[in-house]
Amino acid sequence: MSVRFMSDKDGAYELPLEVYTVGLQEQGYIVRTEGFSAHQLFVTEQGSGILRVQGEGQWEIGYGDVFFVREGVVHEYYPTGEQAWIIGFISFVGNISSGLIDELGLGNVSVIRMKSETRRIGELIKEIWHQSEYQNEKTRWLASQALYAILMEVHFISRNEFDRPLVKSSVMDRLVTFLHEHYSLPMQIPDVAQSVGYTPQHLNRLFRKEFGMPVQKYLQQIRLQKAAELLEQSNEVPVHEVAGRVGMETGYFIKAFKRAYGMTPGKMKRPK
Repeated sequence: MSVRFMSDKDGAYELPLEVYTVGLQEQGYIVRTEGFSAHQLFVTEQGSGILRVQGEGQWEIGYGDVFFVREGVVHEYYPTGEQAWIIGFISFVGNISSGLIDELGLGNVSVIRMKSETRRIGELIKEIWHQSEYQNEKTRWLASQALYAILMEVHFISRNEFDRPLVKSSVMDRLVTFLHEHYSLPMQIPDVAQSVGYTPQHLNRLFRKEFGMPVQKYLQQIRLQKAAELLEQSNEVPVHEVAGRVGMETGYFIKAFKRAYGMTPGKMKRPK
């Protein structure tokens, strides 16, 4: 199966979710220094390889694994081992594609261990490939329907409560590290969410599930803890400067600090 193109990504999208390319091939070494111009989903039919994504990490990909890379994300992948690495792939665009990716929790990159469940995805990719031979409105609609079915299949398997495969994503780990290292900087949650490829609402849902609170509350806890440490270490630093050092406005900082510690920042200062 060679690579086939199904839509003109540079033109106006005729469908809200459109297949751009589809195929099945023996995979060689690919490096995309500027990312790819469409979202990509791959399924391993045979062999193994390595996926490396800038700023995210590196994963070993084996038989039955599905991996997703968002449009514009710098990445590379290549085969390993003696056996040929055969992968089916589909790339897609469309006005709802980014929002759908956010809702499915795929982020910038996901690796999903699906094992035998990939058969259905492989069949759908082959179905789309055969449809692509006839470039007309009907086949593009059918391909869009099949693409949606693929994404729902991935979502269903990755959320199955009884046999949940591993979805490897370092997004939460990177986000927590970022918050601890840059708590003193002014930051808005929409900007933080955009940097990791999520909507603010979806990021908060994932973060709350992992840490039991929204991102903003977690960040505030870090800031207040750092402020308390500063106050305990020295009584020479004015309260407004402590607030500035932890990235908070003075008035709000005093109120939040009193709620958290039962006293104002001034009372916590170490006695002379």
